[in-house]
Amino acid sequence: MTSYKLGLTQAKIRTHHTVSLLILTLHTLVLGYLGLTASRLQYYLLAAAALNLLVLLVYLFFSGTRTKMRRAVTVTLVANGIMWFWLGSTLMAGLIAVMAMLQWLALKPPVVKISEDGIFYPGLPEKKYTWADLERVIIKDGILSIDLKDNSLLQASLDAPTVASLDVPAFNRWSATQAGK
Repeated sequence: MTSYKLGLTQAKIRTHHTVSLLILTLHTLVLGYLGLTASRLQYYLLAAAALNLLVLLVYLFFSGTRTKMRRAVTVTLVANGIMWFWLGSTLMAGLIAVMAMLQWLALKPPVVKISEDGIFYPGLPEKKYTWADLERVIIKDGILSIDLKDNSLLQASLDAPTVASLDVPAFNRWSATQAGK
């Protein structure tokens, strides 16, 4: 059974990480303020602010380990959510939990899986297209084009490792035999 896994570029990941870092920065400031002004749980709040500050500084100054640090940002967001829940602010805990989940999903590289069973396109939830629904599927100039029979067109840019390792003419010939089945 022939199958392909095509990695897509992550165009909006930088924006999402910038927003995550802004939220983490705001948490650091709020936790620091609460730790300095509140008498209840003062040391826990200051410790949480110090952890956030440490993660932010390491992330900003050690760019060689960005992927690992993005995971650290996600873990720190989860810790912040737990801390807000512990402090009794369920709304803040819920918002931080949603942000941590979005951060985690953004770290997952988008991969289109193509086989004789159909095409599985990444998303929430993953979308499946059967070959009977497809007019044609081609790759040209590093762009995957999926033309559906209902006159819809999906296009996505492939990442550099996928383009370098893929035999594009062979893929296009194979997908031409599959389309419309």
